[in-house]
Amino acid sequence: MSKAKRASDAGAANSEALLAERTLRERTTRRLNALAAVLQALTGARSLETLAPRLVRALCEQLGWDFGAVWAMHEESQQLASLCLWTKPALEGHPLVERTRSLRLSPGVGLPGRVWSSSAPAWVFELQHDANLPRAALAIDAGLRSGFAFPLHAGDAPIAVIEVLTRELEEPDEELLLLLATVGGQVGGLLSQWRVENRLAREVEDVTARLSLVAQTGALDEWRDHTDSDTLRPLLAQITKLVAALGTFLRETQGAATRVSETSRSVSDAMREHREVADAQMRSVRAAAEGLETLKASATEIASRANEVARAAAETLAAEGSGRGSIEVLISGMASIRSHGAAVVDATSRLRERVEQVDALVMTVDAVADRSDILALNAALEAARGGESGHGFALVAAEMRRLAESVLASTRSIRALVQEIREATAHADAAAVGANTAIAQGEAQGLLAAKGLDRLLDGVRGGARTAAAIVALAEGQRGGTEETAGTFQAISANSTTILQGAKKATSALDQLAELATRLDQLTQRFQAG
Repeated sequence: MSKAKRASDAGAANSEALLAERTLRERTTRRLNALAAVLQALTGARSLETLAPRLVRALCEQLGWDFGAVWAMHEESQQLASLCLWTKPALEGHPLVERTRSLRLSPGVGLPGRVWSSSAPAWVFELQHDANLPRAALAIDAGLRSGFAFPLHAGDAPIAVIEVLTRELEEPDEELLLLLATVGGQVGGLLSQWRVENRLAREVEDVTARLSLVAQTGALDEWRDHTDSDTLRPLLAQITKLVAALGTFLRETQGAATRVSETSRSVSDAMREHREVADAQMRSVRAAAEGLETLKASATEIASRANEVARAAAETLAAEGSGRGSIEVLISGMASIRSHGAAVVDATSRLRERVEQVDALVMTVDAVADRSDILALNAALEAARGGESGHGFALVAAEMRRLAESVLASTRSIRALVQEIREATAHADAAAVGANTAIAQGEAQGLLAAKGLDRLLDGVRGGARTAAAIVALAEGQRGGTEETAGTFQAISANSTTILQGAKKATSALDQLAELATRLDQLTQRFQAG
């Protein structure tokens, strides 16, 4: 072999070695990434429903594959159904996606069915050459060429199948499948444990809900301790014993509460009757005390009035001498006035006579003046006929006429004055006569008043003696009334204390009865059988 040939073969061998090394490195990296994706998906997951979407997405993203789905057994149809799926954006909306969501696979049918039946991973190098792929045409239309699936299982029992597809033509990677099979067993074990824990948690929730229902409705007889968990069975047995003991306690408590309530109400009714009697007695005592206060006030008033009567009688008796003397002076004065009245009547009579004389004299003067006026008029006429020689005579006639007219005017005034004096004299005369009559009546009334005053003084003396007796009697009555009122006040205070005690006792018994009734109501919430 030539040197060039050997160099060419060595270069080719190196290239193959480098390619194999790179391929190994890429596969190793992919396996590590797949393992990291699984571990990342497990973080925070507690059920297949929460783990599946994370796991299929993480595997597809880390491995660089295009489509993934998680399959699980549908309980009603007993066929595999897609629990969730993930695709790259290029495949969103493709018919493959909707077909995968609606498809049901029997165990052994399709890639997920074969893995479910064998509980072992499987690799399909070329999808178009696999006859057991119901979605092969849709997968090829979507550009998908290779795929694999592995189970999540606990022992030999499959729990779910994870299926991933890619547009690249991928050679089977047995080490990746072995790694995923191992991971599937571990994840399946976790899922099985989670199922047990979740089932236990659901049973605990169910037991809690049953206990809450019993607590809310009070139906202790509705409690049932059935469970499929061996872990919970001892606990439920203890709860059953507790419920039975609670039922016994409630029945005894209800009976005791009923008896306490009935007894409390009976005693309370009796105390109410006692309180009503005490209340009536209290009202009677208060009424009697008020009556005594009124009687005491009346006695005091009577004594006060009697004292006033006695003082008035004493004052009346003291004024007896002065009153009797005043009446006598009054009668004497009236007699003196009557004598003066008679003198006035005489003087008035004499004045009337003088007035008549003056009137006659005035009439005479008036006649003379009237005659003089006529004469003066005639003289004036004669003087006028005498001409110049009768001028002096005319002046005398004129003066005489003025004098006559002046006298006539004076006599008219005197006659008017005389008429006024006549009228005043008549009035004075009438008044004097009336005064004398009134004075005579006054003297008679004075004598009657003197006699009445004597009788009044006799009555006042008797009233004074009676008033003194009444004062003594009222003072004695007031003393007895005050003593009786003090006794009734003591009785009232005792009655008030008794009544307050009865009210407090009744209130306490009512509260006890209410508490017993409330306790009975609380216990009756529970139907203890």
